[in-house]
Amino acid sequence: MKHKKTFTLALLISVLLTICMVKYSFLKPPFLNVSAVETAGYIIVYWDKNCTQKVYSISWGVLTPGETKGVVVYVRNEGNETCLLNLTPANWTPNNASNYLNFSWNCEDNKIEVDEIVKVTPSLLVSPNIVGVTDFGFDIIFEGRKYLLGDIDRDGFVYVNDLDLFGKAWYTRLGDPNYNPDCDFDNDGFIWVNDMDVFGRNWCKKAW
Repeated sequence: MKHKKTFTLALLISVLLTICMVKYSFLKPPFLNVSAVETAGYIIVYWDKNCTQKVYSISWGVLTPGETKGVVVYVRNEGNETCLLNLTPANWTPNNASNYLNFSWNCEDNKIEVDEIVKVTPSLLVSPNIVGVTDFGFDIIFEGRKYLLGDIDRDGFVYVNDLDLFGKAWYTRLGDPNYNPDCDFDNDGFIWVNDMDVFGRNWCKKAW
């Protein structure tokens, strides 16, 4: 009788654990994803600080809701003038993936001298409320820029003229008459709060 009770209890625990694991797998599914790496100008991305292995894509591995993961790469300015390094996520697949994934990096608008190598950590924060996304992809554009994001009139200073131009393009989408690609800092085809955040961070800043 005692052995029967022990067996029944063990069976019950096993069933409960199985139910919990199945439930958790539906609510918190891990997923795999890869980002293509694109470069603009003379900015080149490498896996190693000796700059021998170029980066063409980044695999984020297995991610779970609520997790933040960073990947270390090395960026070298192989041009002939100092530039401002900028990273931009683009071409999200599916389109709604960017609603649940926050892309960031550790040295926004960092100045890079000619032949200088900078250690950069692109990161992804996965929303704990992510739904309907089992896998995704997006491009990361590494760009050496002459002007700060927000310097829409290209005068080297993010100020009133830029605010006026940004205001005219506010809440417009690609294809709208007042849409201005120079105001779409995250390249998502919609000038909205993410772009305002970038503009605000660079307000009253000079590039050099």
